[in-house]
Amino acid sequence: MNLFLSSFLSFVLLYKYWALFIIVLSSSFLLPLPTNTILVATGAFASQGYMDISVILFLAIIVNVLTDCFAFFLTYRYGKIIIDKFIPKWDGKVFSVEKYLRNYAFGTIFLTRIAGPFAPYVNFLSGLIGVRFKKFLLADFLGNTIGTIFFVSAGYVLGNYWEIFIDDIWLITLAIFVLLLIYFAYKFYSEKKENQKK
Repeated sequence: MNLFLSSFLSFVLLYKYWALFIIVLSSSFLLPLPTNTILVATGAFASQGYMDISVILFLAIIVNVLTDCFAFFLTYRYGKIIIDKFIPKWDGKVFSVEKYLRNYAFGTIFLTRIAGPFAPYVNFLSGLIGVRFKKFLLADFLGNTIGTIFFVSAGYVLGNYWEIFIDDIWLITLAIFVLLLIYFAYKFYSEKKENQKK
């Protein structure tokens, strides 16, 4: 285990739920913190009686959803003003990303809740392009709930062996990324087939 992760785990052991709150909150705003690894660790701590698994799950899910919604509304309200000021001419890439996310919003939001590093960017883009809030909230809540339960439960079940699992956490992120690509390919193929029928 590296020193960076060890310091976070010491912080969690010392301040428990407050530490978890700060880490989850911070990682939702583009800070590259090992949130999924921390969730696995807190699950392991719960199995040893240091923390309560129900509090961990509730806190992580609620904080994630609330901060995701805050980021969504921030860019929904001010995103275009900021973009117009600092990037006066939106290039073709921005427009293509906007079109892409608009077409595949639900699946993208849902899957990126589990593959943590991508979630903050999708939150900001979703607000920027005006994804319907009900769609965003449903996908966000389901993704955060499933992702949090998975990682915390993995730590809880593995107990003292949780560190073996975190060595392969990158494989889970890769698997989610591949699922995202498959989802995009499926949606693209379905739309193309639908257009050919017209």
